Amino acid sequence: MVQYKYTDDSHLLISETYIGVSVEVFKSDIFHNDISCRFKIVPETVEYLIDNIDRTLQQSIEIEEKLTIDLIENLFEIKEDIFQRLQHLKKIETIQYLIDNIDRTLQQSIEIEEKLSMDLIENLSEIKEDILQRLQHLKNVPNRLENPNIYHLNVGAMYPNIILTNRLQPSAIVDSTICAQCDLNCPNAHCQRKIDWIWRGTYVPATRNELQRIQLQLENERFSFNAQSIEKNHFNNNNNNNTLSFHELPQETQLSIERKRLADYCRKAYKKVNHTREETRETTVCQCENSFYVDTVRAFRDRRYEYKGLHKKWKKNLTNAAKKDDLNEAKRCNNLIVIYDSLQLAHKCILNSFYGYVMRRGYFKSV
Repeated sequence: MVQYKYTDDSHLLISETYIGVSVEVFKSDIFHNDISCRFKIVPETVEYLIDNIDRTLQQSIEIEEKLTIDLIENLFEIKEDIFQRLQHLKKIETIQYLIDNIDRTLQQSIEIEEKLSMDLIENLSEIKEDILQRLQHLKNVPNRLENPNIYHLNVGAMYPNIILTNRLQPSAIVDSTICAQCDLNCPNAHCQRKIDWIWRGTYVPATRNELQRIQLQLENERFSFNAQSIEKNHFNNNNNNNTLSFHELPQETQLSIERKRLADYCRKAYKKVNHTREETRETTVCQCENSFYVDTVRAFRDRRYEYKGLHKKWKKNLTNAAKKDDLNEAKRCNNLIVIYDSLQLAHKCILNSFYGYVMRRGYFKSV
């Protein structure tokens, strides 16, 4: 006997899946860097920038530019400039917070992002002053009409980060029954994390009662058969000696006839064979489960970052080899570029599959 799965409102469920994470588009338009756009400054965001100006500068200098912040002679000027500009992005009390923390933001940009030493920045004070002036201008004039700077923001490792943040793994998908049996379950327990996700199901418009009436009707019918019809699962209800009752047919044949009869009924009664519905559902993720799956995802993610770094490194080496007209070194660099790019791409595909496996094995196997 086939066990059907029904929706909460008693409709036969044909299939169900989840809707993957997507990047939200806040505004869609045609942008060009020489066409002015209207901007409205959010003071809270500007304040955050001002508070972290030193860290931002340190990040930019030491990590992105691979320099030491100590080599920037005018670091103070740069920091001050950023500080002043951030002041213009928000209201007085909001941007003031960013301004007060401009040193920390610069240090972050230079020492962390650019991998430099603050002492190497000769014009650090000039940079800081320039930033501060711009902030101040943005604070005073929050509604602006300026030419935009167009950036491409890559949402990298989205699925792995969701898994790592929520400790999402198949064995950690639990419900109230499982939690009630757990020794760690108490009113003040912090071992449960609630996550929302979107469920999408395809179901027939006929209700369970209508399906049961169709099944009862089929039980009272007899179906003619021959060798060809058995092979093709094609039967009809002609009355002759070569007939079988519905329950005497092979189970696959019963299912095929039942689905065809149900589809014909829905087509006549509802003008549609199936419907699709999306629901926002909440799932509990246990935070106390063994982290074998999470650790595996983290290892794959870190290894992909390693391959991406090597890919970038050998692309630079290829540029240097081309400048030196070293054909052997250029060929070697090309081979390694292909290898590391293939490895990081393979790890990317595997990383994206981890999330789907959690949802299928974790949720859909538990319901």
